[in-house]
Amino acid sequence: MLKNYIVAVLLLLSVVPVAQAKDLSALQTAVEVSHNEMSSAQAEYNADVQRVKASKKNLEDARKRLADAQAKADQSRKRYQEAKARYDKAQTTLDNAWKQ
Repeated sequence: MLKNYIVAVLLLLSVVPVAQAKDLSALQTAVEVSHNEMSSAQAEYNADVQRVKASKKNLEDARKRLADAQAKADQSRKRYQEAKARYDKAQTTLDNAWKQ
């Protein structure tokens, strides 16, 4: 009976290191998979951050161009209104001259 017990204990002890080795291998694989996933996610994040920075710069540039265009349009409108007023005055003067 003691002999059977010793054989059973030895058998269990011989299986335990194999199970631990399999667990370590599985853990190492899980770490590698997680590391690869993390690296991929970090690369995607870095690329997204760069796109956001580029978009913000493009937006700032577009706002500057818009402000410049609006200022130019305001100047053009003012110039047009002044020219139209001079034209209307000249036309009225000419019309009055013909009537007399």
